[in-house]
Amino acid sequence: MLPTLGQQPLDIDPNCTFNLQLVPSLSPMGGWTIVRTGLN
Repeated sequence: MLPTLGQQPLDIDPNCTFNLQLVPSLSPMGGWTIVRTGLN
């Protein structure tokens, strides 16, 4: 099962110039942090 941001599933568009990756948040509240990679 894929992690979700709010109620929206995370979709990575292969045609996009960057990818979104979810990494575990280091905050005490937990959750996920979105990291953008491959910015051109």
